[in-house]
Amino acid sequence: MIKVRDKSLDGFRGIACIIVMISHVGHAEIIGRWAVGIGKYGVAIFFVLSAYLMCYMADKALPERSNYWLSYLKSRFFRIFPLYFVVCSLFLVGGYFSGLFEFGVADYLSNIFLIDGYRHLWAIPVEFKFYLVFPLLFMIAWGMDEKGRIKALGWLWLSSFLISFFGIWDNVSLLKYLNLFVAGMIAYTLSGHLSVMDVLTSNKKKIYLIVTLLFFVSNPAVFSVLFFPVKFDFLHDYLFVFGVAAALLILLIRCDKRLKVMLENNLLVFIGSRSYSLYLLHPFVLYAVKQAKLGWFSLIVFILVVLAVSEVTYKKVEIPFMRFAKS
Repeated sequence: MIKVRDKSLDGFRGIACIIVMISHVGHAEIIGRWAVGIGKYGVAIFFVLSAYLMCYMADKALPERSNYWLSYLKSRFFRIFPLYFVVCSLFLVGGYFSGLFEFGVADYLSNIFLIDGYRHLWAIPVEFKFYLVFPLLFMIAWGMDEKGRIKALGWLWLSSFLISFFGIWDNVSLLKYLNLFVAGMIAYTLSGHLSVMDVLTSNKKKIYLIVTLLFFVSNPAVFSVLFFPVKFDFLHDYLFVFGVAAALLILLIRCDKRLKVMLENNLLVFIGSRSYSLYLLHPFVLYAVKQAKLGWFSLIVFILVVLAVSEVTYKKVEIPFMRFAKS
Protein backbone atom coordinates (compact mmCIF):
# COMPACT_ATOMS: atom_id res chain seq x y z
CA MET A 1 0.00 0.00 0.00
CA ILE A 2 1.35 3.41 -1.00
CA LYS A 3 1.59 5.87 1.85
CA VAL A 4 0.29 9.25 0.65
CA ARG A 5 -0.44 11.02 3.94
CA ASP A 6 1.71 14.11 4.23
CA LYS A 7 0.96 16.25 7.27
CA SER A 8 2.26 19.43 5.66
CA LEU A 9 -0.05 19.00 2.68
CA ASP A 10 -2.90 18.26 5.09
CA GLY A 11 -2.04 21.54 6.78
CA PHE A 12 -2.07 23.36 3.45
CA ARG A 13 -5.46 21.80 2.72
CA GLY A 14 -6.55 22.99 6.15
CA ILE A 15 -5.66 26.57 5.24
CA ALA A 16 -7.66 26.25 2.00
CA CYS A 17 -10.65 24.98 3.98
CA ILE A 18 -10.36 27.86 6.45
CA ILE A 19 -10.31 30.35 3.55
CA VAL A 20 -13.56 28.89 2.19
CA MET A 21 -15.30 28.90 5.57
CA ILE A 22 -14.17 32.45 6.43
CA SER A 23 -15.63 33.64 3.13
CA HIS A 24 -18.99 32.01 3.89
CA VAL A 25 -18.98 33.34 7.45
CA GLY A 26 -18.55 36.75 5.83
CA HIS A 27 -21.53 36.09 3.57
CA ALA A 28 -23.56 35.31 6.72
CA GLU A 29 -22.40 38.70 8.11
CA ILE A 30 -21.17 37.12 11.33
CA ILE A 31 -17.71 38.71 11.04
CA GLY A 32 -18.56 41.50 8.63
CA ARG A 33 -18.19 41.27 4.86
CA TRP A 34 -14.45 41.90 4.59
CA ALA A 35 -13.79 38.25 3.64
CA VAL A 36 -16.63 37.80 1.16
CA GLY A 37 -15.41 36.52 -2.20
CA ILE A 38 -12.22 34.71 -1.18
CA GLY A 39 -13.83 31.26 -0.93
CA LYS A 40 -13.10 30.34 -4.53
CA TYR A 41 -9.41 30.96 -3.91
CA GLY A 42 -9.49 28.21 -1.30
CA VAL A 43 -11.18 25.87 -3.78
CA ALA A 44 -8.43 26.66 -6.30
CA ILE A 45 -5.90 25.39 -3.75
CA PHE A 46 -8.00 22.24 -3.28
CA PHE A 47 -7.88 21.54 -7.02
CA VAL A 48 -4.12 22.02 -7.30
CA LEU A 49 -3.46 19.82 -4.27
CA SER A 50 -5.79 17.14 -5.58
CA ALA A 51 -3.95 16.86 -8.90
CA TYR A 52 -0.56 16.84 -7.16
CA LEU A 53 -1.60 13.94 -4.92
CA MET A 54 -3.22 12.03 -7.79
CA CYS A 55 0.10 12.19 -9.65
CA TYR A 56 2.00 11.09 -6.57
CA MET A 57 -0.23 8.05 -5.98
CA ALA A 58 -0.28 6.97 -9.62
CA ASP A 59 3.47 7.44 -10.10
CA LYS A 60 4.27 5.31 -7.05
CA ALA A 61 1.63 2.61 -7.53
CA LEU A 62 1.56 1.92 -11.28
CA PRO A 63 4.90 0.05 -11.46
CA GLU A 64 3.62 -2.40 -8.82
CA ARG A 65 -0.09 -2.73 -9.69
CA SER A 66 -1.32 -3.52 -13.19
CA ASN A 67 -4.96 -3.00 -12.14
CA TYR A 68 -4.29 0.36 -10.51
CA TRP A 69 -6.77 2.39 -12.55
CA LEU A 70 -9.70 0.16 -11.60
CA SER A 71 -8.87 0.49 -7.90
CA TYR A 72 -8.27 4.21 -8.47
CA LEU A 73 -11.78 4.77 -9.85
CA LYS A 74 -13.29 2.69 -7.06
CA SER A 75 -11.44 4.64 -4.38
CA ARG A 76 -12.37 8.02 -5.91
CA PHE A 77 -16.05 7.09 -6.11
CA PHE A 78 -16.27 5.93 -2.50
CA ARG A 79 -14.18 8.87 -1.34
CA ILE A 80 -16.50 11.45 -2.89
CA PHE A 81 -20.00 10.14 -3.36
CA PRO A 82 -21.20 8.70 0.00
CA LEU A 83 -21.02 12.00 1.89
CA TYR A 84 -22.04 13.89 -1.25
CA PHE A 85 -25.23 11.79 -1.38
CA VAL A 86 -25.89 12.68 2.26
CA VAL A 87 -25.49 16.41 1.67
CA CYS A 88 -27.62 16.42 -1.48
CA SER A 89 -30.29 14.54 0.49
CA LEU A 90 -30.15 17.16 3.25
CA PHE A 91 -30.76 19.87 0.68
CA LEU A 92 -33.65 17.86 -0.78
CA VAL A 93 -35.30 17.21 2.58
CA GLY A 94 -34.70 20.77 3.75
CA GLY A 95 -36.20 22.14 0.56
CA TYR A 96 -39.26 19.89 0.74
CA PHE A 97 -40.21 20.22 4.39
CA SER A 98 -39.03 23.68 5.33
CA GLY A 99 -38.69 25.60 2.08
CA LEU A 100 -35.21 26.70 3.13
CA PHE A 101 -33.70 25.61 -0.18
CA GLU A 102 -34.95 25.71 -3.75
CA PHE A 103 -33.81 22.16 -4.32
CA GLY A 104 -36.21 19.59 -5.76
CA VAL A 105 -35.88 16.09 -7.17
CA ALA A 106 -34.69 17.40 -10.54
CA ASP A 107 -31.96 19.41 -8.78
CA TYR A 108 -31.01 16.36 -6.72
CA LEU A 109 -30.57 14.21 -9.83
CA SER A 110 -28.65 16.89 -11.74
CA ASN A 111 -26.24 17.23 -8.81
CA ILE A 112 -25.82 13.47 -8.35
CA PHE A 113 -25.07 13.03 -12.06
CA LEU A 114 -22.61 15.97 -11.95
CA ILE A 115 -24.65 18.13 -14.33
CA ASP A 116 -25.04 20.92 -11.83
CA GLY A 117 -23.65 21.96 -8.44
CA TYR A 118 -26.04 23.62 -6.02
CA ARG A 119 -24.48 26.51 -4.12
CA HIS A 120 -21.11 25.41 -2.68
CA LEU A 121 -21.51 21.92 -4.20
CA TRP A 122 -20.31 23.28 -7.57
CA ALA A 123 -16.76 22.12 -6.80
CA ILE A 124 -17.71 18.43 -6.51
CA PRO A 125 -18.76 17.90 -10.17
CA VAL A 126 -15.61 19.72 -11.29
CA GLU A 127 -13.39 17.61 -9.05
CA PHE A 128 -14.94 14.30 -10.08
CA LYS A 129 -14.80 15.16 -13.78
CA PHE A 130 -11.07 15.66 -13.36
CA TYR A 131 -10.83 12.25 -11.69
CA LEU A 132 -12.40 10.73 -14.81
CA VAL A 133 -9.99 12.35 -17.29
CA PHE A 134 -6.90 12.14 -15.08
CA PRO A 135 -5.89 8.57 -16.09
CA LEU A 136 -5.72 9.61 -19.76
CA LEU A 137 -3.76 12.78 -19.00
CA PHE A 138 -1.36 10.88 -16.76
CA MET A 139 -0.72 8.02 -19.19
CA ILE A 140 -0.01 10.45 -22.04
CA ALA A 141 2.28 12.71 -20.00
CA TRP A 142 4.12 9.95 -18.15
CA GLY A 143 4.59 8.03 -21.39
CA MET A 144 7.14 10.70 -22.34
CA ASP A 145 10.59 11.39 -20.97
CA GLU A 146 10.82 14.03 -18.26
CA LYS A 147 11.67 16.89 -20.62
CA GLY A 148 8.83 16.00 -22.97
CA ARG A 149 6.44 15.66 -20.04
CA ILE A 150 7.21 19.16 -18.78
CA LYS A 151 6.70 20.61 -22.26
CA ALA A 152 3.45 18.71 -22.78
CA LEU A 153 2.04 19.75 -19.41
CA GLY A 154 3.19 23.33 -20.02
CA TRP A 155 1.33 23.47 -23.33
CA LEU A 156 -1.71 21.82 -21.71
CA TRP A 157 -1.68 24.44 -18.95
CA LEU A 158 -1.41 27.29 -21.48
CA SER A 159 -4.18 25.83 -23.65
CA SER A 160 -6.50 25.20 -20.70
CA PHE A 161 -5.81 28.68 -19.35
CA LEU A 162 -6.69 30.30 -22.69
CA ILE A 163 -9.83 28.15 -22.98
CA SER A 164 -10.93 29.14 -19.48
CA PHE A 165 -10.05 32.80 -19.98
CA PHE A 166 -11.73 33.38 -23.33
CA GLY A 167 -14.46 30.75 -23.22
CA ILE A 168 -17.92 31.06 -21.71
CA TRP A 169 -18.41 28.09 -19.39
CA ASP A 170 -20.89 27.23 -16.71
CA ASN A 171 -19.66 26.91 -13.15
CA VAL A 172 -19.32 23.11 -13.17
CA SER A 173 -17.43 22.83 -16.46
CA LEU A 174 -14.03 21.19 -16.10
CA LEU A 175 -12.69 23.34 -18.95
CA LYS A 176 -13.17 26.41 -16.76
CA TYR A 177 -10.86 25.02 -14.06
CA LEU A 178 -8.65 22.47 -15.81
CA ASN A 179 -5.62 24.79 -15.66
CA LEU A 180 -5.72 24.55 -11.85
CA PHE A 181 -5.42 20.77 -11.93
CA VAL A 182 -2.69 20.92 -14.57
CA ALA A 183 -0.77 23.32 -12.31
CA GLY A 184 -0.80 20.60 -9.67
CA MET A 185 0.48 18.03 -12.17
CA ILE A 186 3.29 20.40 -13.16
CA ALA A 187 4.14 20.97 -9.49
CA TYR A 188 4.54 17.22 -8.96
CA THR A 189 6.75 16.89 -12.05
CA LEU A 190 8.97 19.82 -11.05
CA SER A 191 9.27 18.57 -7.46
CA GLY A 192 11.60 15.87 -8.76
CA HIS A 193 13.84 18.37 -10.57
CA LEU A 194 16.82 19.24 -8.38
CA SER A 195 17.77 22.28 -10.47
CA VAL A 196 14.26 23.73 -10.20
CA MET A 197 14.14 23.11 -6.47
CA ASP A 198 17.53 24.79 -6.06
CA VAL A 199 16.27 27.91 -7.87
CA LEU A 200 13.16 27.98 -5.67
CA THR A 201 15.22 27.54 -2.52
CA SER A 202 17.53 30.43 -3.39
CA ASN A 203 14.59 32.73 -4.23
CA LYS A 204 12.04 31.57 -1.67
CA LYS A 205 11.85 34.93 0.15
CA LYS A 206 10.83 36.67 -3.06
CA ILE A 207 8.25 33.98 -3.85
CA TYR A 208 6.78 34.19 -0.34
CA LEU A 209 6.46 37.97 -0.73
CA ILE A 210 4.78 37.68 -4.13
CA VAL A 211 2.30 35.01 -2.96
CA THR A 212 1.49 36.93 0.24
CA LEU A 213 0.85 40.18 -1.64
CA LEU A 214 -1.23 38.32 -4.20
CA PHE A 215 -3.58 36.82 -1.63
CA PHE A 216 -3.77 40.05 0.36
CA VAL A 217 -4.45 42.40 -2.54
CA SER A 218 -6.87 39.97 -4.22
CA ASN A 219 -9.24 40.17 -1.27
CA PRO A 220 -12.10 42.18 -2.84
CA ALA A 221 -12.46 44.36 0.27
CA VAL A 222 -8.74 45.20 0.31
CA PHE A 223 -8.65 45.77 -3.44
CA SER A 224 -11.61 48.14 -3.17
CA VAL A 225 -9.74 50.25 -0.60
CA LEU A 226 -6.43 50.30 -2.48
CA PHE A 227 -7.67 50.78 -6.04
CA PHE A 228 -11.36 51.00 -6.97
CA PRO A 229 -14.62 49.41 -5.74
CA VAL A 230 -15.20 45.84 -6.95
CA LYS A 231 -17.84 43.17 -6.37
CA PHE A 232 -17.31 40.14 -4.12
CA ASP A 233 -16.69 37.83 -7.11
CA PHE A 234 -13.88 40.01 -8.42
CA LEU A 235 -11.01 37.84 -9.78
CA HIS A 236 -13.16 34.69 -9.79
CA ASP A 237 -12.45 34.41 -13.50
CA TYR A 238 -8.70 34.72 -12.86
CA LEU A 239 -8.21 31.69 -10.64
CA PHE A 240 -5.24 30.58 -12.75
CA VAL A 241 -3.22 33.09 -10.72
CA PHE A 242 -4.06 31.22 -7.52
CA GLY A 243 -3.35 27.93 -9.21
CA VAL A 244 0.18 29.08 -10.00
CA ALA A 245 0.58 30.47 -6.46
CA ALA A 246 -0.64 27.22 -4.90
CA ALA A 247 1.70 25.17 -7.10
CA LEU A 248 4.64 27.35 -6.04
CA LEU A 249 3.72 26.93 -2.37
CA ILE A 250 3.59 23.14 -2.76
CA LEU A 251 7.10 23.23 -4.21
CA LEU A 252 8.25 25.47 -1.36
CA ILE A 253 6.86 22.97 1.15
CA ARG A 254 9.15 20.40 -0.45
CA CYS A 255 12.27 22.56 -0.03
CA ASP A 256 11.61 24.71 3.06
CA LYS A 257 11.64 22.81 6.34
CA ARG A 258 10.34 25.80 8.30
CA LEU A 259 7.24 26.06 6.12
CA LYS A 260 6.73 22.32 6.34
CA VAL A 261 6.89 22.45 10.15
CA MET A 262 4.46 25.38 10.27
CA LEU A 263 1.94 23.50 8.14
CA GLU A 264 2.28 20.40 10.30
CA ASN A 265 0.54 22.30 13.09
CA ASN A 266 -1.89 19.86 14.73
CA LEU A 267 -4.94 22.08 14.29
CA LEU A 268 -4.25 22.71 10.59
CA VAL A 269 -3.63 19.00 10.01
CA PHE A 270 -6.87 18.13 11.83
CA ILE A 271 -8.84 20.59 9.70
CA GLY A 272 -7.12 19.44 6.51
CA SER A 273 -7.79 15.76 7.12
CA ARG A 274 -11.48 16.53 7.69
CA SER A 275 -11.71 19.23 5.05
CA TYR A 276 -14.15 17.30 2.85
CA SER A 277 -16.69 16.99 5.66
CA LEU A 278 -16.07 20.58 6.70
CA TYR A 279 -16.49 21.86 3.16
CA LEU A 280 -19.74 20.01 2.51
CA LEU A 281 -21.43 20.50 5.88
CA HIS A 282 -20.36 23.90 7.18
CA PRO A 283 -23.13 25.88 5.35
CA PHE A 284 -25.82 23.93 7.26
CA VAL A 285 -24.18 24.71 10.59
CA LEU A 286 -23.64 28.31 9.54
CA TYR A 287 -27.31 28.73 8.64
CA ALA A 288 -28.46 27.26 11.97
CA VAL A 289 -26.11 29.50 13.94
CA LYS A 290 -27.21 32.58 12.04
CA GLN A 291 -30.88 31.77 12.71
CA ALA A 292 -30.13 31.40 16.43
CA LYS A 293 -29.04 35.08 16.51
CA LEU A 294 -26.32 34.62 19.13
CA GLY A 295 -24.52 37.85 18.39
CA TRP A 296 -20.75 37.88 18.85
CA PHE A 297 -20.96 34.34 20.30
CA SER A 298 -22.09 33.00 16.90
CA LEU A 299 -18.56 32.54 15.56
CA ILE A 300 -17.43 30.47 18.56
CA VAL A 301 -20.53 28.28 18.37
CA PHE A 302 -20.07 27.83 14.63
CA ILE A 303 -16.44 26.72 15.01
CA LEU A 304 -17.16 24.26 17.81
CA VAL A 305 -20.24 22.74 16.19
CA VAL A 306 -18.82 22.43 12.68
CA LEU A 307 -15.65 20.75 14.00
CA ALA A 308 -17.75 18.32 16.04
CA VAL A 309 -20.07 17.52 13.12
CA SER A 310 -17.16 17.02 10.72
CA GLU A 311 -15.48 14.68 13.20
CA VAL A 312 -18.60 12.50 13.31
CA THR A 313 -19.05 12.34 9.52
CA TYR A 314 -15.32 11.80 8.99
CA LYS A 315 -15.25 8.78 11.29
CA LYS A 316 -18.71 7.39 10.55
CA VAL A 317 -18.99 8.06 6.81
CA GLU A 318 -15.66 8.94 5.22
CA ILE A 319 -13.33 6.45 6.90
CA PRO A 320 -15.64 3.39 6.60
CA PHE A 321 -16.14 3.98 2.88
CA MET A 322 -12.43 4.63 2.31
CA ARG A 323 -11.69 1.30 3.99
CA PHE A 324 -14.35 -0.39 1.90
CA ALA A 325 -12.77 1.00 -1.28
CA LYS A 326 -9.43 -0.55 -0.31
CA SER A 327 -10.91 -3.97 0.47
